[in-house]
Amino acid sequence: MGVFIMLVALVLAAFIGAAAGLIWQSAGWFDDEPEHEIVTADAPSD
Repeated sequence: MGVFIMLVALVLAAFIGAAAGLIWQSAGWFDDEPEHEIVTADAPSD
C-alpha cells in the first residue's frame, strides 16, 4: 500500500513540475530585454 501511494505521489509531482515549467517558460517572467538574433556569418548574396 505504501509503495502505491509513493508511486502516485511521484507521478503527480512529475506532472505538476512539468506543467509549472511550461507555464514558467511561456510566461516570460523577468525578461527585461527582448531576445536578439545573433548572426555569426554573412549570408552569401545572390
